[in-house]
Amino acid sequence: MRILLTGARGQLGTDIAARLPDRDEVVPVDLPEFDLTDRDTALGVVTQFQPDVILHCAAFTAVDLCEEHSETAWRANALATRFIADGARRVGAHVVYLSTDYVFDGTKAGPYLEWDRPNPQSVYGR
Repeated sequence: MRILLTGARGQLGTDIAARLPDRDEVVPVDLPEFDLTDRDTALGVVTQFQPDVILHCAAFTAVDLCEEHSETAWRANALATRFIADGARRVGAHVVYLSTDYVFDGTKAGPYLEWDRPNPQSVYGR
């Protein structure tokens, strides 16, 4: 299987790459070589590598800095994700997107599930 791994140098991307089977072909991408907030770059990466699966781990995860730099956070966490999804649609790839519990407000007594209604309280969660 051909896997495009975004955010490959980040904590999550590094951990995931270490656990992928050797039989898979992993194509790691990250800044500064690949700025996924640029539409042409993001679409170009996906169409060039023609992955079967995209593990989209690229994100701006510094919660406090997201509050101070909301436009940068939106570009990295929302816009880049849209571009990756658009590229995946073009080549027929599946996308695995790993989110955060910050999309919820923390008021639920038990664990959150994928279909629970989000209610982010911060820029990072949005």
